[in-house]
Amino acid sequence: GWKEDPDTLPWLKNCALQDEDGDVRGAAVNAITQGWKEYPDTLPLLKDRALKDESVWVRGVAVYAIAEGWKEDPDTLPWLKDLALHESWTVQQPAMIAITQGWKEDPDTLPWLKNCALQDESKSVRQFALEAIVKGWKEDPELFEFLANIALNDPFERINKYQYNPRQTALETLLENFSDNPKTLEILNQVALNDSDKKLREFAQEKLRKWETG
Repeated sequence: GWKEDPDTLPWLKNCALQDEDGDVRGAAVNAITQGWKEYPDTLPLLKDRALKDESVWVRGVAVYAIAEGWKEDPDTLPWLKDLALHESWTVQQPAMIAITQGWKEDPDTLPWLKNCALQDESKSVRQFALEAIVKGWKEDPELFEFLANIALNDPFERINKYQYNPRQTALETLLENFSDNPKTLEILNQVALNDSDKKLREFAQEKLRKWETG
C-alpha cells in the first residue's frame, strides 16, 4: 500500500538487516524481492543476507528468492553452485534444492550433482547432492548402481551421532525403491556385517531382521 512512499524501502532494508527477529528479517527480504526486484541494490542485499544472516531460515529465503527472481541472469546458476560447494552447510542445502528445482531440465544438472555426491571432499555436499538426486531423479535408469556405489563406498567417517551418513541415505533409498532387486539384500547384508559406522551397521542389522521375518 505504501510502495511509492520514499520511506518504505529504507525501512524494509533496515528490517532485513537489523531486526532481532529472524521472521521479520525473512519477511522483509521477501517484501523487498516482490516490490523492488528491479532496483540495483536488491540483488546485492539478497546475496548479503544469503551469506551473512545469522538465521538459517533467512539465508534460505534469500537463496530461494535469488534462484526464482533472477533465474535468467547468467550469473545465478554459477553463484548457486559456488554456494553449494564452498559455503557452510546452512546455505549448501538450499542452494542444492534451488538448483534442483530451477534447473532440473538443464542437461548439466544431474551430472554435476552426481559428481558432487561421488567426489566432493565435504560430507555435507555429498549428502545434500545425494538428497537432491533422490528427490528429483527417481526415474534415472542409472540410479540403482549409483546408490549402490555410495552405500558401499562413500568415505564418511562419523564424528558425532547427529551427522547424516550418505551411505545410510543411499541404503534407505535402495530399500524404499529397489526392495525387489536381489542385489539390494546383498548390499544390506554387506553393510550390516562390515560397515565402519556402528550406527549404520545397527540400522542395517535391524532392517535385515525385519526383511528375514517378512
